[in-house]
Amino acid sequence: TYRVMLNEGSTAQPWCPPGIHGVEDLTLVTSGKNLLQPVSGMDEYDLSGVQVTRENNTFSFHGTATKPGGRTIYFSKALLSQGKYTFGKFDAAPNVMVHLSEVSTGTNLYNTTGQTVFELTEAKEVGLGFNLVQGETSDYDGIRIQLERGEARTDYEPASVTQTPIDLQGHSLH
Repeated sequence: TYRVMLNEGSTAQPWCPPGIHGVEDLTLVTSGKNLLQPVSGMDEYDLSGVQVTRENNTFSFHGTATKPGGRTIYFSKALLSQGKYTFGKFDAAPNVMVHLSEVSTGTNLYNTTGQTVFELTEAKEVGLGFNLVQGETSDYDGIRIQLERGEARTDYEPASVTQTPIDLQGHSLH
């Protein structure tokens, strides 16, 4: 039997089957001021008759909603680790509800017309969407939305995410 293994450095290492072995607890630390990362190609969208535009991760809404509700279209996404988060919008737009949904299932997790604090018991990738009120006209520019770690809402800043790499015996995992 022949086994081929590629390893780093100039010293041969004992055979190790492919994959990561012996890891008991692997965590991802996500931190930053505003954790919502813009999704490319989603700078303009028609949502039930309302034109939604995004510039520098701030949103504008113009038009009248032709049907109730909305959809999760993932204008922005975030990979969140276990912990508490504050989520909400900074500007008055009473008939625009923002929501976070779990990307893998589409399950709606949190809705707010202002701000909310929530806790995740496990890591999740979440996406940002909007719900609108049928028949209501929206004429809003520069709506700023922020998702940050912790229970206190702080002043708005554009998206900024740091994901801490995890070192496994000299190998970086990002």
